[in-house]
Amino acid sequence: MGKPTRSQQQVLALLDRLNRPVSAREIYDHLSRESRIGMATVYRALDALRREGTIKVGVRANGEAAYSPLPLDRHYLHCLHCGCDIPLAACPLGHNLQPLDPAIPFTVYYHTLEFFGVCGDCQGVAS
Repeated sequence: MGKPTRSQQQVLALLDRLNRPVSAREIYDHLSRESRIGMATVYRALDALRREGTIKVGVRANGEAAYSPLPLDRHYLHCLHCGCDIPLAACPLGHNLQPLDPAIPFTVYYHTLEFFGVCGDCQGVAS
């Protein structure tokens, strides 16, 4: 990876500071309070950082992308009824993903694992 642009540095710093998955809109809302940055710039920075393997992207229950720094290996149970996200205490896959299949030359930078269902509070009201 080359030297990150100013906008990429801002996005990385914010993701590290928040320490949770956030949407592009949330990133824009935070950064636009601190500096003049456009939504398109946020999307370009996120795309470049994702392609370089610097950040990862997961999907929320509503289909919205959520970005987080790479060292953050958190997984969530997403309730399809109320939209809550319940963090898991540990990664169900463990940490040793290398190699998944020794016959396939592939280096894993990160993984995403999302679970979708209905939380305990909603189980009585969900149909």
